[in-house]
Amino acid sequence: MNNTLWTRRHLLKATAIAAIAAPSLRLLAGERTPGRGRRTGATSLPVPDWIAAGKLRWVWALWEPIDLYTRGGHGAGIGDGRVTGHWARKWYERMHSDEILDKLAAAGVNLVTTHFYKGFGLRAESAEMDRAADFTRRAHARGIRVLGYHQFSTVIYETMLDEVPKLADWIQRTPGGELKTYGGAKWRWMACPIHDDFIAYLKTYGRKGRLDCL
Repeated sequence: MNNTLWTRRHLLKATAIAAIAAPSLRLLAGERTPGRGRRTGATSLPVPDWIAAGKLRWVWALWEPIDLYTRGGHGAGIGDGRVTGHWARKWYERMHSDEILDKLAAAGVNLVTTHFYKGFGLRAESAEMDRAADFTRRAHARGIRVLGYHQFSTVIYETMLDEVPKLADWIQRTPGGELKTYGGAKWRWMACPIHDDFIAYLKTYGRKGRLDCL
């Protein structure tokens, strides 16, 4: 029974992720009509020239906001498994600089990934989201498109409870009824991907990203 419950939950999560990602995947990998650069079908969209073979130059600049690096002590995307000392913050500041954007543009990069929302909550992450929006505008001025990294599944209860007092209601449960966490990171709760209030919250920061990062 426990194995069945685990499978169902992961299937639901995978289905929800696929539903969100499907439009982008169809655009990037869709069938083209010969000679026209479009997918077949009634809802065909043009395939942008800049993602054609040999033209897409995509780099992953930042993955996490600084609070995740310092809270977790792990440097995903940095190239160093541990984030310790003052160098991490100096590195983080430099990665948002015009210097880095100028170097990316000079290298011909036309797409870059950066942090946007990690699960600390809209209030707690407001300043870093504004920073990401500013980074995006400066990248656009150099002809570089930006993908903002959005956390879909985990929430950091230490800060988010201040914003959502009933946060525990959004969280998955283990077969034993305990709150499900992200591996050994007990401070990261795993939200239920089909909880209506959680989905509404996801849409809130999704709209913020689309409106602010233009």
